Amino acid sequence: MAMLRGYKKTSDGRTTSYFNREQTEREKQLIGCIEPQKLESSSRNGGASPTSSAASGVMGSSAWNASGTTWEEKDTTEWCKKTFEQCLLDTTTAYYSTASHDATYVAVVKKVNDVKGDASVAIAGGKKRYIYDFHASVEYDVLDDEQKCIASGVLKLPDVNSATTADEEELEVDIMGWKKAPGAGAGADDDVGGEGGDRPQRHLAQDAIECRKLLVQDVRKSVLQFVEKFNANF
Repeated sequence: MAMLRGYKKTSDGRTTSYFNREQTEREKQLIGCIEPQKLESSSRNGGASPTSSAASGVMGSSAWNASGTTWEEKDTTEWCKKTFEQCLLDTTTAYYSTASHDATYVAVVKKVNDVKGDASVAIAGGKKRYIYDFHASVEYDVLDDEQKCIASGVLKLPDVNSATTADEEELEVDIMGWKKAPGAGAGADDDVGGEGGDRPQRHLAQDAIECRKLLVQDVRKSVLQFVEKFNANF
């Protein structure tokens, strides 16, 4: 080994290059331990996980899009269709008449047909956007205080979207013709309905129309209730 040039022995007896510099004990103390250390999971040492980071950004965004700056869209059509239909089915309106001896009428939605459209939640620019566009038709009955159906008809909602539901009064509800006209088959002065049949048909017709007007208002409110639930659940 003495004949090998360019090599030397270290303090622990290893043969190494002449140009390899050995650290002194003082230098080792200053540097400290440089052995590889096992990384602990962030949840053990109190660090934030990707999930919690996402939660601190825009609610509902993916972990990779915690800030919500990248366009991201989630299809919510099925949930929205079911909720929209249920809100309409829950619509009930009471009308108290003064024309027909203080009679009480109730308009109830019996069936929701032809619910078509789609909905989604989009995240972009750090904000959520609720996108929906539906149309449907509603069948209803008008009942007297004896729970007898005195009239029935159909309402249509041709355009339910984020623009038309911004204002309750702007939401279009089309009133179709009666399926069952109030007092059908009776003369204008014939007595129909109620105890003793003491309600003239002309009063019954007017009461049914007024009850229908209130139903239209409550259908609009039910649509807005759907919008509130949509916003609250996504």
